[in-house]
This record gives sequence, structure tokens and C-alpha cells, in this order.
Amino acid sequence: MVDSAQQKTLAAFKKEVQVIVDDVEYDELFGYQLSRGEFFDEEAYEGLLIKLLTAYDWDLHAAEDSLEKILEWRKEFDPLSAAFVEDHESKYDDIGFITYDPNGKALEKVVTWNLYGKVKNAKEIFGTDDSDTAGQNAFLRWRVGLMEQSVQLLDFKSPENDYMVQVHDYKGVSLFQRDAQVKKTTKKVIEVFRDFYPELLSKKFFVNVPTLMMWVFNVIKPFVAEKTRNKFVVLSNGSDLVKHLDPKMLGAEYGGQVSKGTQSLKFLFKESKTKYTPYTAHLVGQRIASEID
Repeated sequence: MVDSAQQKTLAAFKKEVQVIVDDVEYDELFGYQLSRGEFFDEEAYEGLLIKLLTAYDWDLHAAEDSLEKILEWRKEFDPLSAAFVEDHESKYDDIGFITYDPNGKALEKVVTWNLYGKVKNAKEIFGTDDSDTAGQNAFLRWRVGLMEQSVQLLDFKSPENDYMVQVHDYKGVSLFQRDAQVKKTTKKVIEVFRDFYPELLSKKFFVNVPTLMMWVFNVIKPFVAEKTRNKFVVLSNGSDLVKHLDPKMLGAEYGGQVSKGTQSLKFLFKESKTKYTPYTAHLVGQRIASEID
């Protein structure tokens, strides 16, 4: 619920959004149009702005600054292309996917999975330089693409489905396997999600975390904002995940059993365009057409 003071802040934000869009010359956020054009959706638009304001405790200037930076990044990086146009190497297929259950529990319908324990060659996966795709790390573009596909499954008009869950599985991962390039890429991914995808996570689970990493998390916690820290759940045993998420969304290794209605998605949106928002379909169509030309 938005109180009267917050309504005034929201109204002021709406006025500034159009100025920001004009300045940046980019009007797409998470698949929705921010300018009042053919694909504008007032309800989703308001939901997105409330999310940004919530992320910054209703500090109008902080939310404005964040939106400007997000739009500048989206214009340059083109995450919709990373998600729906580009072909990514098959080496990423086993380390990340999405489960989606439209009938699942509130805020748990969309789960993005990162199975880092399945990484056999860290340098091969995370890259050895930044020249893979237009001067950008290939793993980063793949990971952003996976995130963008997760976002398309959210509904910013519904409080039941406007947040997602992330699960990071570290089974088999050793802290000592991470070289400088892996750390560099990991740091960049963390920064991108922190700065350009605010207020989208309901929970973030770190499962099968080795004892040493548990100690590291406990050291880090005091230095993380309370709002963010409250969304982190660290589990040393993957089967304990069933205590937190719907068993119908989970495989046996997490204490559950995936239901027949749950979809496991690995960059399948090219074959299933019904998952696009209308504005995403329009923009993706333009990108594909420009590539053909």
C-alpha cells in the first residue's frame, strides 16, 4: 500500500521520469515502455516506479539517479539482445536455468538457478578476456540474458508475482579454484545486478555452501545493508532448501520433487514468444530485423 506522502513522491517521480527518458533517449525498463507510446502500460509503469522508490526508501533523488543510470546502461549494454537475440555457447547450458510455476506460491513463481558446482573449467566459463562479444565478457552477457528472461516472467501489476527467487548452488566449488579473471567477472556480475536490477529479489539462497564460505558470509553480513541482508539465506545442506521453498518447485536433491506444471527454461524464449511483454516483442523484432538487413 502507498500512503498519501508516498503518493506525492510517486507523482513527482512520474514527472521526472519523462525528463530522464528524453535526456537518455531510451524508454525501456524490464520490457516495459516508460514513455506514453503505443506499448505504454500505466499500471505496470507505476509498479516499476514504486519498486525503484522502495529500493531507495522513497528517496526521490536517489531513485531518479538510479533510473538514469539504469537506462544509460540498458541503452549501451542492450540486455534484451543478450536475452532474446544473441546465441550463447552451449557450455553455459548446465550452469543456469529458470523454473517457472504460474500457480506457485506468491513471490516464488520464478526461480533463477545458478549451479556453479557444475563448472569444471572456471577459466573457460568465466572468460580469459573481455573481447568475447563487442568488447564484453561472454559469461556476463549470458548471465544478464538469463536474468532478463526471468524478469519477463514477472508481473509488475501483481503483488503475487513481482519478485523472483535466486538460488546459487556451490556444491563442489572450492574457494581456491577462483583465479583473478574469475574474481573479476564475478565482481562485475554482482555490480551489474546490484546497480541495474534493484528490488527484484524476494530471497536469495546460497546452498551447499562449504564451512569456510559460511564463515566468510558471517564476516560480510555486518557490512551489508539490512534490507539486502534479510534476503540472504545461507544453507550448508542443499536438501534444507525444501524448508524454505515449495517442494513442488524443487528436485530431489533439494528435498522436493518438481511438479509436471513447472517449466524448466534454458533460453527457450525464441521458440516461445508468448513470454515476451508486447514492448519486448517489438524491440526484439527491430533488433532481429536490423541484423538481417
